[in-house]
Amino acid sequence: MGWWSTNKEGHSFAENDGNGMVWGDAPADVIDNAVAEIVKIFREDWGRPPIKDELIAGVRFSLAVYDEEE
Repeated sequence: MGWWSTNKEGHSFAENDGNGMVWGDAPADVIDNAVAEIVKIFREDWGRPPIKDELIAGVRFSLAVYDEEE
């Protein structure tokens, strides 16, 4: 499994700007599988795939619980 520096926009292999952010193959695979499942559910329920902004909004909604832990 590989790991690489990234930035908050998700640019892979981004120059390390000192933020200490990393991403890797295994987490990327988990996200890929989750997105595939979300697309499947959207197609079943809405007859279309989600648009990128819907996916981003959904992830922000789901991650909001982590904001409360800080």
